[in-house]
Amino acid sequence: MRWGTISNIREVLPDNGTGAIKSSYLADYAWKGNLWTLKITFAEQGSPFYHTVTMIPRIDLEYVTADLESLPAKAQEVLKEKGQWSGVVRVRIDHTGKRTYLTPFYRFDDDGVPFFTGLNNVVNYASMAEISPGIHDYFKHTSGFSELSFSSGTRFDDGSCAGYSLYLANDNEKVSEMFHFIFSGSGYIVTESYTASVKP
Repeated sequence: MRWGTISNIREVLPDNGTGAIKSSYLADYAWKGNLWTLKITFAEQGSPFYHTVTMIPRIDLEYVTADLESLPAKAQEVLKEKGQWSGVVRVRIDHTGKRTYLTPFYRFDDDGVPFFTGLNNVVNYASMAEISPGIHDYFKHTSGFSELSFSSGTRFDDGSCAGYSLYLANDNEKVSEMFHFIFSGSGYIVTESYTASVKP
């Protein structure tokens, strides 16, 4: 993700109620004609964690909250019914004011409807050969993605959406680069992101 332009760097303060102890940073990132958001998090020297840089669709604000009641009613119902309220949710607000709610196993849209889950009612893929031909061809023929190797994939068993992770191989054991994609049931990209992790 080189050759972009960074601007508007801002700090995201930790939320004491969630146990977070370190700040992270957001920045606007102009890349290939589109405006993205970079999220940068630093690990303590000597810790088992990694410095991470994540590129996601443009957002203006991100915060973490432990208040379940702040989620839309539909999201609250799903988390309570499935017994998956972990005590923390990450909220991202895009430039139009719409929110996305991220929990360890669910992503909810602005209305609280889950558009992806890492939990039940999913089909897991172990290789690129197992995924649908149209999405396989997208990765194979789209510029830059043909160099990626398959890492993992999941799909709702009703075919409503699917998520895939691919990695870029390199010779540096301290650096990993991952690309994450969520597709709708009709084969359109719902969201995509990129994460680079560097061991201190």
